[in-house]
Amino acid sequence: MRITILSENYTPFSLKLRGEHGFSVLIEKDDMQLLYDTGRFGICVDNAQALGRDLTRTKKILLSHGHIDHTGGLEKVLIAIGHPVDIVAHPRIFEKKHITGQQYIGPFGRKDVFIGIPFERQYLEKMYKARFDFREGLYEAADRVWLTGAIPITNDVEKIPASFLVGVNDFFVPDDFADDNSLLLDTDKGFVVVFGCAHRGIVNILTYVKKMFKKNIRAIIGGTHLHDTSQGQLEYVKSYLKELIHEDGVELFAPAHCTGIHTIMGLSEEFKEITKPAFCGTVFEF
Repeated sequence: MRITILSENYTPFSLKLRGEHGFSVLIEKDDMQLLYDTGRFGICVDNAQALGRDLTRTKKILLSHGHIDHTGGLEKVLIAIGHPVDIVAHPRIFEKKHITGQQYIGPFGRKDVFIGIPFERQYLEKMYKARFDFREGLYEAADRVWLTGAIPITNDVEKIPASFLVGVNDFFVPDDFADDNSLLLDTDKGFVVVFGCAHRGIVNILTYVKKMFKKNIRAIIGGTHLHDTSQGQLEYVKSYLKELIHEDGVELFAPAHCTGIHTIMGLSEEFKEITKPAFCGTVFEF
């Protein structure tokens, strides 16, 4: 199985790839090819071409959640694939997601900035024959490839920032990220877990995976949304990871995207023996 990071915040200059605030991962397993997320602007298409990856072989697109930095490249990806394809996601993926905060206050007061999928479902279905396959719970999207579905919140430490909102009937309510879907790749040596953003909390997610499958975690890759978390929450996550890595013999820890570069550097010091970068163009083989 080969995992290639096609879209991420950072990219080595030597590879002549493009980076963005987004995330997209290509999964090649046996004769099957899947795409997990599409990034913000669709640079995953350009990077795939530069890396010699043929997106026309893609059988399914799997979406982690409805934010624009994971779904904004959908149209460009569908054009590149060039044939009707299933898009597996949580049924709440098209919610009107927004963000607010001090950085969005303008001369006329607070702004609530739209950060959801920038396409209507009907447009993607009509123009590109996209086939949406909505799944709420744990779902095997392909042979030994799972999406977690909605993650139970089992601790009171990992908090979803209040800045994330959903528009409902002309009002904004807190986004609970029921659509948060992590990717699970089942190998003979345990699960490779790929986070989109892990908005429901990586401890909640990994606890759920361990409970449902009773299998070891072999590798952890992707966005952890720890870039702006509290020190208390960060220490809680680090403590959990220390225990998990010791008990399960985790081989790889590759935080990326919304983890934030400073947090990635801190985590790499903490878990230096197994930490590797997950920048654009990075390839992991299992």
